[in-house]
Amino acid sequence: MPNAQCPPYGRFVGLFIILVSCSRFGFCQEIEVKQAIVNLSNSSFSTVHASIEVGPIDRGKKTTIPLQFENNLDGEVNFKEVILQCVCTAARIPSDTIKVGEKLVGEIDLSVSKNEKSLQKVFSLEVKATGSVDRILIDVKAKISRVIAFSQELYSIPVDEERLKAGKLLTLRLPVIASVDMSLKELSVSASADLNGKVAEITDVHFIPNSDDDAGKGYRGFVEVKLDPRTIESSSTYLKVELKGEQFGTQVARVEIKKKQPVAIVPETLFFSSTDLENVQAFAIVRTDNGLNAKELRLVSVNLIDGGVVDGVLTASSSKVSRLELTCTKERASQWKQTVKDIEVLLECEGERYSVLIKGRFQW
Repeated sequence: MPNAQCPPYGRFVGLFIILVSCSRFGFCQEIEVKQAIVNLSNSSFSTVHASIEVGPIDRGKKTTIPLQFENNLDGEVNFKEVILQCVCTAARIPSDTIKVGEKLVGEIDLSVSKNEKSLQKVFSLEVKATGSVDRILIDVKAKISRVIAFSQELYSIPVDEERLKAGKLLTLRLPVIASVDMSLKELSVSASADLNGKVAEITDVHFIPNSDDDAGKGYRGFVEVKLDPRTIESSSTYLKVELKGEQFGTQVARVEIKKKQPVAIVPETLFFSSTDLENVQAFAIVRTDNGLNAKELRLVSVNLIDGGVVDGVLTASSSKVSRLELTCTKERASQWKQTVKDIEVLLECEGERYSVLIKGRFQW
């Protein structure tokens, strides 16, 4: 993600504090944490919007950053309430009044899951106020360090049945996401049958690093697995792929190899994130094959396997591709918060119905 510029009606100044972080693998690094100063000036429609860049912050930890407000408006500002859009954020801002030219100091906590796969993240909060402005919108943008992970926990690889019988080697490339502070030297990789099941014969597995030119894309390389599909006997089989290194513990990805179906949804794990204070949303692509026309495809229902309904809208983009938009209110989804749920998407085309199973990660 490119560095965003602060809007003209909000800006910040950063004071650096140097901390030292050491992992349990003996790797240490200096972390610069900014003391952010939010300049209250040039409000628009009674709103000040500040965009602040801090970091890096460690994955799997909570980072506390001092937050200082300076009133450069024409009148006083009375702080009333803080509204957070994510449980990964906490803030302590005094309910107080800042007169013109005065300052108010609070702090914000930024928490990143130990399983976080992103290298950057935006933490948002809103401060309700009275006086010269009604609200202050703050976006805190952090780079995340200590990240090493496969791009997905579960990969689903559809393969044409004719190719399964042809015997041509099947090559799987699993992207590895890693922050620049993580060393990828002396890695070891392996692949095996998952859950002790029978799997196709694995002919090769190794790590392919990216060039420096690709480092900005987020992924640092691939684990490549080659196998003979002729030995796949069932309609669906699983692999477990492992990646180990000096600085981190074992990273695991599971791969499902299955026969290609007429209707598929990608990705198969959808991330429901906050769109506003009331709703969460996720997007996917629906692809059709075997002569099915995506323009004739109709969405029947979207249901959680263990109970619950998600609203959905299906929009055809071409004869082969449709866009699936899933929406749910935060009130309805509160019981699923911070969990992964199995979801059945039921589709209909030319009188035939197709059931597609996906996963939904409710992460807001």
